[in-house]
Amino acid sequence: MLCIAILLIAGGFRWYRIAERSIWLDEAVVANYARQSLTNNITKTRLGSSSPVIYPLVLQAVQRVDDSVFAVRSTSAAFSLLAIITVLLLPGFGFDRSAALVAAAVLAVSPSQIRYAQEVRDYSLSVFLAAAMVVALVGVLNERRGSRALFLIVFFLAPLAQYGLVFLAIAILITVVVAGARRDDFKPILRISTAATSALAIGVVITYLLTLRGQWGRGDLSYLHRFFYDGSIFDFGAVAAFLATRAHQLAAYLNLGDGSVVLLVPCLGLFLLAKSSAPRDARLVFALALVSVAIVGGVSIFGIYPFGPIRQNLFLAPAVVVAVGGGWAALMTNLPPKHRDKTTALFLVMVVAAGTFGIVRADPYREVEDIKSIISGLDEHTSGEIVYVHYGARAALRFYKVDGPNFVFGDSHRGNPAAYLTEFRALVDDEAPLVWVVFSHTSTAERRFLLKGLASEWKFKLVVKARGARLYRGRRIPAAE
Repeated sequence: MLCIAILLIAGGFRWYRIAERSIWLDEAVVANYARQSLTNNITKTRLGSSSPVIYPLVLQAVQRVDDSVFAVRSTSAAFSLLAIITVLLLPGFGFDRSAALVAAAVLAVSPSQIRYAQEVRDYSLSVFLAAAMVVALVGVLNERRGSRALFLIVFFLAPLAQYGLVFLAIAILITVVVAGARRDDFKPILRISTAATSALAIGVVITYLLTLRGQWGRGDLSYLHRFFYDGSIFDFGAVAAFLATRAHQLAAYLNLGDGSVVLLVPCLGLFLLAKSSAPRDARLVFALALVSVAIVGGVSIFGIYPFGPIRQNLFLAPAVVVAVGGGWAALMTNLPPKHRDKTTALFLVMVVAAGTFGIVRADPYREVEDIKSIISGLDEHTSGEIVYVHYGARAALRFYKVDGPNFVFGDSHRGNPAAYLTEFRALVDDEAPLVWVVFSHTSTAERRFLLKGLASEWKFKLVVKARGARLYRGRRIPAAE
């Protein structure tokens, strides 16, 4: 019953108003690529996205059946729900049941999980595969049937699904080798570790050839600046301060957001995991969480991968929340079995309540770029005049199939705003008395530069002001004026 309740709550939060919010630039780009041929999808992903290949291919298959907002976003929601189901399968691989329930409940109501379960990106897929990797680790160490095959499969798929999963794979290999070294017969662990390393290496080579070789070093990563350490690596105090601050922020981000205070209870149990009376698997997953976070934090110091409360770190969530669940299991070891289920059920209610508070505070359902209001404005006000679509709004309008002979679409001129002026004058007919201008995913400075640069030729009026998007009407100023 508890499992069903968790899944129902998780599904409700993930599909709530899933098609209501506007598709924004990042989502539209990925979805539009996936509407093309297989070859074009992979090529466009390599040259114009930051995703490996699995998610675009899954999205392409989905859009062969239905390319609506509901369908493309439900792909991510389904992966997010699968991650929770995977965590709930942990007891079948020898893990503590109460720990799995707590971990699944935290994932179910985590604001960051819900936010990206409703976005057309690869992050929920990465969480699902990360959960499968944790399950495979537990299964291998407990010598459960089928675990070794699962272990090899998820290691191969990891770099093809999300690049950060490679760091989790390395952390798992370290955990497996350290745990196996304590056994009398180390050879089986050595064999599976070697095979998994080979599977991971093959996956890395394939993902490099398909996508990463065209993505490495490309794109504007300025928005990630604060998630990389930019000081001297020999300033140990500054390094420690950066890592401590980002790790603290990351812990709340991966768990219940502003409601994470309730997890102080199982976190107290983490201190008991070093005791021999604590569940062995819980200690191992706790070690995995620490090692994986340490690896990502370490590489961020050298500018390789971001570290902190950012979507690229969502793949760390399964290991972290299962470790939190292990802390709860450590606390429950001293309770009589008949009281454990009731106590766990009561704590799950607290987790859901705290998570709901975090969701209300974070508002994962808010608009990013309200292009639907702009489309409504175009439908209401325009009647065949030229519509100039700035580059930032182009992908979203094309996703919604808003097009026509009077629409002209601009290109990207990032870092060269003057090029937008040249482009506008080239695309808009010299005789046109009126023009409509659509902006989205554009900085205020860039938008003002374009409008002021055309002020001697056009008189612009703001018609629709939406979150992250604007619609202007421009009237040509006669030469006599």
